[in-house]
Amino acid sequence: MAQEREQISFRDLQLEDFLHKDTKKHLAQGSGSELRQSKSVEAICSDMLSLGIFPVEDVPRVTIERTENETVIISKPYVFKSPYSETYVILGAANNVPKEEEVDETGINPQDIKLVMEQAKVCRSKAVKALKAHDSDIVSAILELID
Repeated sequence: MAQEREQISFRDLQLEDFLHKDTKKHLAQGSGSELRQSKSVEAICSDMLSLGIFPVEDVPRVTIERTENETVIISKPYVFKSPYSETYVILGAANNVPKEEEVDETGINPQDIKLVMEQAKVCRSKAVKALKAHDSDIVSAILELID
């Protein structure tokens, strides 16, 4: 005996009900590239609804671990879910974030770490490793990291 799938009515869903406030604002203002992007989001969201894929509300962030050292974070995503499976569609601007590895900071001045991070534009673990390699010599650590 085949199991009947639940039928979901999409007639009551309005596109405006789940568009983010900033997207609505750009659509109302009609400004340049932001308007094109907002209209694209609106079109995709509308297409998802017409395919019967419904929005998932209140998802503040989506995190995707791509590799051992890389994570993709999508803030304020548009998330849709298929009613018949655990399949999701996620729309939004992705930011690649390198993962921080744990490094022993014993014997290193926290202000030196911060200074090296700012000057060399590197993550905390790289700054600590460079400072340890150069016996807490800030200038040598920065020069190593920017070369």
